[in-house]
Amino acid sequence: MPPSLSPSRQSLARNILLTIPRTATSLVIRILNLSNQRIIARHPEDGYYFLPALKQRYQHDTFSRPFKAWSDTETSGMKAVLQSCCDEWYKRIEDAEHAGKGTKEHLNWMIEPEVESIYLHGGSES
Repeated sequence: MPPSLSPSRQSLARNILLTIPRTATSLVIRILNLSNQRIIARHPEDGYYFLPALKQRYQHDTFSRPFKAWSDTETSGMKAVLQSCCDEWYKRIEDAEHAGKGTKEHLNWMIEPEVESIYLHGGSES
């Protein structure tokens, strides 16, 4: 469960853009000129808080196998890295809010692996 965010910035609206494919995100970012907006707290890697989760998936080649075929180590490792990504993102959101700014992130790396596996490989939730 994510840590609760500071209520001291209740007046700052959170806008979250959730898009797939990636090109849609790029188009909106260009239209809004986000790279030049001082209201956005920039991430050192351009907002890729969930990049470690994607790397975990590629390192263990879990895209090619249904979730039910993952080892216990792969499952627990993925759960841990996703939690770490969430924790970092929530911390960044809170820090940005204290500075009166917002953040951005890409949806495609935030998808629950089990749900994605059902879509890619069929089957039902385990």
